[in-house]
Amino acid sequence: MVTKKEFVDLQHQVKNQQIIIERLQQQVNALDLFVVQISSEKALASHINDVLMEKLDGLHQYSKRSCVILEGVPVVEDETVDQVETSTKTILADNFGFKKETIDFEFDKAHRIGPVDGNSQKTIVKFRSHGFQSKLYKIRKNGKNKMIKVRPSLTKRREDLLFDTISNLEGVPNFHFAFADGNGNIKVRTIAKVKNKQYFNIRNTKDISDLLLFLDDSSDSDRNRLDIIDNVDKEVYDDGFCEIMLPNH
Repeated sequence: MVTKKEFVDLQHQVKNQQIIIERLQQQVNALDLFVVQISSEKALASHINDVLMEKLDGLHQYSKRSCVILEGVPVVEDETVDQVETSTKTILADNFGFKKETIDFEFDKAHRIGPVDGNSQKTIVKFRSHGFQSKLYKIRKNGKNKMIKVRPSLTKRREDLLFDTISNLEGVPNFHFAFADGNGNIKVRTIAKVKNKQYFNIRNTKDISDLLLFLDDSSDSDRNRLDIIDNVDKEVYDDGFCEIMLPNH
């Protein structure tokens, strides 16, 4: 049988244990709060980093606004930079019809980039003004030699973003094609309009995920029109597929 003194001692022990438990619980709560704060700070830091990288990429792409990539230009053995620049000016004159004095005024520099593909290699060309680059880009499909293609010069981040866009959306209902416009903006064109839109800007991987969900949630009325519109648009927009630029991966 428990004596009164033993009972009082047990009460004190229980009370002391409760105090210890409460203190431990406070420590656990404090640690939980610290973990939440750290997680939030990491998430915030990651978000800020993504925003800054996107802004820096925008500045980098802006610096390329006076540049184009020429594809399909034949390579000459032991080619010099002067030869590359001369052949580029010849292409601008003979293939796209620009006058010599205009070319001499607008042309800045040119050099080869990337691996040799067969007997051709890409040439990056820098002009003195964005206006001339824009003019060339607008008439890029009117060149006499259809083997020579004019592409926008993209940052590595945008090349990868274009590749990821195509890789993730290819085969998705209502996806038509992805491309980079003359200013280096990545865009997607759908076959049928979705909520009155047919072109979507892609700025980051989140935009790809959002568009993927958006296309999956397209209304039945849009889906029912796909085959009809696809048959009409294929002929009109088939050349648009030439705008797809898959980087070397």
